[in-house]
This record gives sequence, structure tokens and C-alpha cells, in this order.
Amino acid sequence: MRTKACYSPATAAGSRAEGRGRRSRSPANRGDEATPEPGPSAAPSPGPLTRRRLGRTALGFAVFLAVFAAAALAFDAQALGAALGRLAPATLAALLGLSLLNYTVRLLRWRLLAGPLGARVPLGPDLVTYLASYSLTATPGKAGELLRVWLLRRRCGLPYARSLPVFLADRLCDLLALSLLAAGGLGWLVAGRVAVPLAALLGAGLLWLFLHPDPLLRLVGGLYRRIGRWPRGFAQARRALRQGRRLRRPGLWLAGVGLGLVGWGAEGAGLWLVADALGHPLPLPEAVAIFALALVAGLVSLLPGGLGGTEAGMTGLLVLRGLPAPAALAATLAVRLATLWFAVLLGLCVLPFALRGKGHGKRA
Repeated sequence: MRTKACYSPATAAGSRAEGRGRRSRSPANRGDEATPEPGPSAAPSPGPLTRRRLGRTALGFAVFLAVFAAAALAFDAQALGAALGRLAPATLAALLGLSLLNYTVRLLRWRLLAGPLGARVPLGPDLVTYLASYSLTATPGKAGELLRVWLLRRRCGLPYARSLPVFLADRLCDLLALSLLAAGGLGWLVAGRVAVPLAALLGAGLLWLFLHPDPLLRLVGGLYRRIGRWPRGFAQARRALRQGRRLRRPGLWLAGVGLGLVGWGAEGAGLWLVADALGHPLPLPEAVAIFALALVAGLVSLLPGGLGGTEAGMTGLLVLRGLPAPAALAATLAVRLATLWFAVLLGLCVLPFALRGKGHGKRA
């Protein structure tokens, strides 16, 4: 059967000369081009990579259930059970459908951002690696989703220096979109009026550094001169930072943040549906804003998957809006199961297919 590569270095050959005239003679800079990245066969074996981290994911889920069990005992377990019983199967199906819409929209954004960097692979491998990375989404700051970068290298031969900037741009779009969603409905909350602008300023600052990486390039060069080791790693870091310049397109970022608003707004609408089903309706903008601010709190906490920070934030904000504690706990539990843990389950189902064979970037 005839095969062809997922990724061809020729698609991005024009970018190799970018910045050569500005490079110094340090080994880290010479390694940008002289030191090849390790091929797929040099990547770490999937066993240690996944078993250790998937074990942490299982532990995180156990902690998640234990926290809610303790909260139920502290408040009113019977009332919590009664609230969960009000959620009809149609409501739960709608929650899962909105989550799938979020994943679809964000995959489209990933492919949009990958285009200018020459990092776009065929839809099939892209879909598999994208979904598989959700298996490790319950990690601090969702950094475990970097598995996507590793899988793209393993399956398609896509260099880290091309896929990593896409990952960073994707995360920046998420932070900016969530900040905008939170700002849209939290005018009643003093903490929201403080936290949301701070998150937006942080996102804007990181975006400026991403698009104007010279300060970071100098920092990386200074660290290499001080440490004097790992020239390949420093060279790859410099290459990845330089790629950010290729995303200086306002329309691209507007589209990326706009798709984030649609995707995360869909999951926020799930909280709105759940609150209505529990008999405590909220205005749609406020429900979406509560969801978004809780996610931002979880990301900033750097706890695995935002565990603890997101749940406490969402439950507390719902109580502040007048929901009884059992209803707020039930809404938070349903939404987190249908968003975070549904994504983890979906990723675990797809991960074996993503790890199947190294393929050296080929497909049927």
C-alpha cells in the first residue's frame, strides 16, 4: 500500500534561513541548524511516559471524588443526591455535546495556528493526537497536553520547534478567551473585577513576548553561557521562540481568540443548562462568566487539571449568586465530570491508537 509522510520538511524549508544573519557563534546558536532533532526512534518509550502520568491522572480522579464526598458529608449528602437526581439524561447528553463542540472548535483553531508555522499535518493524525493528549489534561496548568507535541513528533516526524509554538499560541488564545468570557458577566463580583483584568494583562504580556521574542532569546542565550551544557536543548528552545514571529497576524489572533470564545462559551453554557435543570436559573452571561473565572482560577493555581481551585471557585461563585450549597455542589460536579473528566476519558480511549506504531510520519 502506498504511503506518504504526514509532515514534510520541505513544507517549511523557507523558514530555515530566518534570522541566520543575527545569530552568534555560540554552540547553542550553531545547534539551531547543525544539531538535528532526535528522530522518532529516539523518543522515550511510551510505557514509562504514559504509565507514570496516567497513574497520576487516576489519583487525581480519586481525589476529585473524595473531595466531593467529603463536601457532601459536610453539607447535606441527601440534598446533594436529590439535586443530582433532577438532572435528566437529556441534560447530561447536552452537556457532553457542548463539550464535544468545544473540542471540535479548538481542534480547528489548532490547525489554523499550525498553518503559518508549517506545522499542519493531515486531519486524521491531527485528530488522533489532539484527542489523545486530553488523557493527560489533569496536570498542572494542563501542561500534560504537551503529549500532543510528542505524539506529533513520534507519528508524523513534526519537529518540536514547529509544534511547540503552536501549543503556546493555543494556550494564549485560551487564556485571553476565558478572560473575556469572565469579564462579560462578573460586574457584580469585586474579585472578578480585579482578577479578570489581571488575567487579561498577563495574557497580553505573554502574547507580546511570544510575538517579540528577542528578550527571551537573550535570556536563553545568557542561561546557556552560564550553564554551558545541553546545547541541543537550548538550540531547540531558540528555534521554537523564533517561530513566534511568524504569527504576527492580527486576523489570526482574532480568529484564534474568537474560536476560543465559541468553544469555552459552549462549555459555560452547560453550567447554565444545569443550573436551570436544578431549579435555580442564571442569566447565560453570568453562568458562562462563572465557568470561565473558575477555570482561570484553576489554571493559575497550577494544581493538576485545576483540581480544587476550579471546583472551589465554581461552587463558591454559585453560592454567592444564591444557589443552595447542595445545588451548587451538584452543578459543579456535573459540569466537571462532563468537561474535564469526559475529556480525560476520551483521551484514554484514543491514546492506544495514537501510540500504535511509530510510522515515521507515514499513513495509508
